[in-house]
Amino acid sequence: MMDKDYAPLSAHCVRALCDKMYEKRKAAALEIEKLTKDCIHVNNQTQVQKLLRVLGTDFAMSQNPNMRKGGLIGLAAMAIGMGEESASYVSELVKPVLNCMDDSDSRVRFYACESLYNVTKVVRDAILPLFNECFIAMAKVVTDLDQSVRTAAELLDRLLKDIITENLTFSTENFIPILKQCMYTQHPFGRSFCIGWVHTMHKVPNPIILKYIPDLLDPMFLFLTDDKHEIYVRCQRELLVFLDNIQNNPPQPEEFVKIVNNLVVHVQSGNIRMQTMSVHWLRAFVEISGTSLFPYISGILAAILPNLSYEAEDITRKDVTQQEHKRIGVMSKKLYIDLMRIFSEQAPTLRETGGDVKHLQNILEVLDGQLQAGKTESKVGALKWINLMFTIVEKDMSCHKDKIFPTLLKTLSDSNDEVVILALRVLSVICKPGQDQHFNQFMKSLYTLFKADPKLLELKGPYLIRQLSVYMGPEDIYQSMADAIANEKDIKFARKLVEQLNAIMFTAAEVSSLREQIKHLSTPESKKLFISLYKSWAHSEPAILALVFYAGCYSHGLKLVQEISKHEMTVDFLMGIDRFIQIMESPIFSFLRYELMDSEKNGDLVLALYGILNLMPQTQAFKLLNERLKTLPREPILRPSAQNSPKKLKKDGIGNKAPKDINFDELLAIFSELQKNHQNDYIKTVADDMVTAQDALKLFEVKLNDTEAVEFSIVDEYEPNQF
Repeated sequence: MMDKDYAPLSAHCVRALCDKMYEKRKAAALEIEKLTKDCIHVNNQTQVQKLLRVLGTDFAMSQNPNMRKGGLIGLAAMAIGMGEESASYVSELVKPVLNCMDDSDSRVRFYACESLYNVTKVVRDAILPLFNECFIAMAKVVTDLDQSVRTAAELLDRLLKDIITENLTFSTENFIPILKQCMYTQHPFGRSFCIGWVHTMHKVPNPIILKYIPDLLDPMFLFLTDDKHEIYVRCQRELLVFLDNIQNNPPQPEEFVKIVNNLVVHVQSGNIRMQTMSVHWLRAFVEISGTSLFPYISGILAAILPNLSYEAEDITRKDVTQQEHKRIGVMSKKLYIDLMRIFSEQAPTLRETGGDVKHLQNILEVLDGQLQAGKTESKVGALKWINLMFTIVEKDMSCHKDKIFPTLLKTLSDSNDEVVILALRVLSVICKPGQDQHFNQFMKSLYTLFKADPKLLELKGPYLIRQLSVYMGPEDIYQSMADAIANEKDIKFARKLVEQLNAIMFTAAEVSSLREQIKHLSTPESKKLFISLYKSWAHSEPAILALVFYAGCYSHGLKLVQEISKHEMTVDFLMGIDRFIQIMESPIFSFLRYELMDSEKNGDLVLALYGILNLMPQTQAFKLLNERLKTLPREPILRPSAQNSPKKLKKDGIGNKAPKDINFDELLAIFSELQKNHQNDYIKTVADDMVTAQDALKLFEVKLNDTEAVEFSIVDEYEPNQF
């Protein structure tokens, strides 16, 4: 090394500055500090510039790590020697140091942090023009593997924070993009460092960080996914501070849109902490500007509807506690209610403008997805939303009926009663009898569903019909079902469905209005309904008897019993008659039992019941009916039946009716024809199960099958070479 190469440094100073020993480098630094002071004192800027160039280029950029260390400590010494004058040489002092903060040698990185700290401590506010470069370099060293480097970086970090919080000229606009870029680190130390700077931004004089919340929100929410408790808790606190500032100073429309877009993305995250914070923010935004969230309802619902089932959620993830699930569930439910209120408030505008078809469609698609794949509470939430939409903006939703209709029908097979009730309610809103083509489509689909799924008919059929009767009216339901049964080719299914509908008709309170119409037959509509039911109920002898007796058409009932007596009694018939007797003993048929007392006028009824009694084997139902008939006075029954003619009877109450506009002979012919079909079907079924004489003989024949009809050699085959 030649003295002239490093002038104005002396040869002794150069050797000491390049030495491995820190004490010798420190002694050389003291000499550099004194030399710098002398140059500043005599205003020798040439020597100062030359010294800066030697230390910043020849030393700090040397291939020798000890020279780099010497250059770093020398630059710090120059800053100290310059004092206030160092502000004029900030770039020359700082940039070489920043280059060394990314050095491959950890000790060089340590001394670079130490040097920058000492330089910054001297120049103070003058460091601000290079602040962003310093921050980028510092963001790297805070994640250093070497603890000593991280410690030195923390000292520098605190110093820079002190400087910017005291300075009014700090450029937040230029710094925020740099901060945001650094925040996307995955390193916990780097995240902790960035959160610290976000917190510092609140302390900056005349802060305008609120303007940049949309830029910082995305990485801040990502910090919530960190495994370290300290990091996500600090992040939660900072996000709450941001939210508090927003509530006090609502953002501009452009900023509002950016923030909400961010929240909608993060609320759909799989991380529960991110979801929880997003829901909390969105609820706050509901208070700030509720209706502005309307375009985002679909995205928010997609995220919160699954959370409504938190109580039924199996906690299989170790990183999620029961408390966290409960919290997100409750918060999601509150936001769910908020969104319904927003939609309701927006409804008048939708009705006036013809509705936002795209947004309504997006919402419906989300709800449809939850109905098909969601848990019970999520399905309930989706159904309530569908009901709300079709109720308050019915006209705008009419074009979407066909899209949701198939899913609603499938939902009727759900195992949860609440889901089924709500699905029926929604269907009743969509499919209004007499006003909407979807009603016929719905009833046809329900009928097909019953036919395709016998278990559904058996287990849930009565429940579905009863609930539909509440929402739509039993008259329309039964009329539609009767029309479908009348055209049914599968007579076994028709009989089964009729017996189910009949049982509901004479037991359920929900169909009382239907029973009243059948009971009195006082209007053209009631008579039309009776005829429709008769043509379908004719598939089942017990069902048709119950219908006719309840309508008070006792004379026709007697003819039915006479017709039934001509047919062979099957097990199904006898079981059905047992059920019929049980129904007759129910409170609904109390009027009929009372009319048995007036056997003079209702002799046909008494004779019909005696006819049924004699068709029955002596079962428990037989004994029940027999005991009932034993209580009747017998004298009036022996009088001529002409006195009991329906034409001569006009009385209040039920009576023995035979309305002229009902052709009972035609109806009886229909009954006879259907029963004949059932009898033939029964005979065919029995015949198929029977073994004919010819088939029986074949059973005794002994024949070889195809695999046995071969010739075998008596001598076993073998390979000659196997011995």
